[in-house]
Amino acid sequence: MATNAPLVSLKPSNSAVMTSLPACRETAVPYGAPRTPSPGYPRELSLFRSDALALSLRAGLDRIVPALARACAAFHKGAFWRTLGYARPGDHARERFGRSSRWLRDLAALGAAFENLPSLADAVAGASPGGSIGRVAASIVARVASPESLEAWLALSRTMPVRLLREVAARARREGSSWPDQGATAPTGGSGCGGESRTSQPDTTLLSSPGQVDSSPPSAPDESEDDDPLSDGVLVRLLVPAPVAAAFDETLDLYRAVVGSQTTVTEFVEALVADSEAGPHPADAHAAPLGWAAAGPREGEVRALREKALARSTRGWEHLSDNDTATPDWSFALAGMSLAALEELISRAGQGGPEDLDAQIRALIRLEDDLERRLASVLADMADQNAWARLRFDSVGHYAEQRLGISRSAAQDRVRAVRGLSHLPVVRAAYEVGSIGLDAALLIVRVLERGGFAGEEAQEAWVRRAMEASVKRLRDEERLTGRWFAMGSRSAEDSQDDAAAQSPATTGLPPDDAAWQRSLRREAGSTRRRIALLGDIALESPAGDVFFRLRLPSDLASAFLSSLESARSRLARIAGEVPWDQPWPTEHEAGEGAVHAAASLLCARMSYVSCQENNAQSQCPIRGQSHIS
Repeated sequence: MATNAPLVSLKPSNSAVMTSLPACRETAVPYGAPRTPSPGYPRELSLFRSDALALSLRAGLDRIVPALARACAAFHKGAFWRTLGYARPGDHARERFGRSSRWLRDLAALGAAFENLPSLADAVAGASPGGSIGRVAASIVARVASPESLEAWLALSRTMPVRLLREVAARARREGSSWPDQGATAPTGGSGCGGESRTSQPDTTLLSSPGQVDSSPPSAPDESEDDDPLSDGVLVRLLVPAPVAAAFDETLDLYRAVVGSQTTVTEFVEALVADSEAGPHPADAHAAPLGWAAAGPREGEVRALREKALARSTRGWEHLSDNDTATPDWSFALAGMSLAALEELISRAGQGGPEDLDAQIRALIRLEDDLERRLASVLADMADQNAWARLRFDSVGHYAEQRLGISRSAAQDRVRAVRGLSHLPVVRAAYEVGSIGLDAALLIVRVLERGGFAGEEAQEAWVRRAMEASVKRLRDEERLTGRWFAMGSRSAEDSQDDAAAQSPATTGLPPDDAAWQRSLRREAGSTRRRIALLGDIALESPAGDVFFRLRLPSDLASAFLSSLESARSRLARIAGEVPWDQPWPTEHEAGEGAVHAAASLLCARMSYVSCQENNAQSQCPIRGQSHIS
């Protein structure tokens, strides 16, 4: 839902920016150093106004955080999801609130902290001097602060970048202290005139090299987030054939069936790493990492260094206007909520029984969703104008966390929805009026983009399915269509269990009830048969490469990549045991007990032969750049 209000009518001003720019122009700037753009340049004026608009929308979001946190804390404390018919809090949060289990858990913890630290609630809502510190900083402070040390943490959070604040808080908690380090100060240095950053680049969502790790969010709703907000999780991105990604989902479904619960992707990856370490070929932690496993973890470190450098060079972005001048009144009016109704809702937040708390949370979420959709449109427009390089931020996630105080993943998911729905008018209309949530919208975008379907019939069918079905079923169907898309024509020919029905990969329509129920049935050998089929398809006729994304804790991400690199290296050694100009022996010729010709081994053999034929061993894919293992 794009905002049509004229930007020139906004009350939040950029007077601090405009008054500082003349002084910057009079300051001698060394040759080659970034220069401050002229205040009369239309692009910069437009970005400053967009920044003011984003701050006003952020002020509206901050205003409802204390009430939402109190309601979530009371709901979580009473375990009222059981009263309302859900087995787990995550199930209730997903289906009733359209949020993740971590969202409910974090807000409940923040609401509990507000009881002991009332000044923290004022600092989030912007009712204290200095303006709002933002929800992200408040969640970090709530984890470590005591009533005695709260003022020290609040002062630090108003002067220190969020990334550094997270590091200081994590260090204090490891040391068992509720006080920040005495030497913890905000970064200084550089010119306060702002200007374009030579190191900052526009935000990108696709990387060309496999195995990279960064701090941006997954491209689809994911339950693999790190539980600790003080730890800086990373995103593992692998460029793999579509059948490989489908095989991962197949194994994940089997793991959840064996465990008997809706376990997270993080728990599944932990099990994979543990199984790899306990097997006959554990990862060699002392071996020099190769290619993609070596390049991955460094990307997150580079991003962190880049963000810290931007904070220093801008002296904490002092070239931008103060964020305590934004007023949220007009944003609530646009969302259809009067101030009187809002105050009444806030006053009774956290009171009542299960139904009352559920209704309070849902009402506040509807208001939050409206503001976040409007904010996402502003952020998407800013990205189109290369705002992050011009305002001296690294990406939309960096801007959202540092400037607006909101979650990186929440902001990037909203912006991703704006991008993905731009060519799906039916789905976009349902999303903008709140008929479907963010998770459902992103899942529909993935399904329709994967198959190249953009017709109104397919859009209307998926919107109806999202409105009548649970989010869990929608996720199941998204994975099912992903498997069918990866299998292509082989789906109906070779699958003996769940693919006999007409495949949505050819129609673009949701699977019917019978097909969905068949996909949930697990019989002995069915997963192994499907994975073998997917491996053959990846080898013979891949359906195209896709980016496979997993958000993991940094240590688990490194262990996961090390396990993949170890398996890749072992396949490379086996593939090279037979001279490249000799035929690869069949399983019968190799004798009993020999390694059989699995699809992954055949891929390694093909890469080895290709490299030898081209006499380019130094650029051989199996020497560290192969994304098939």
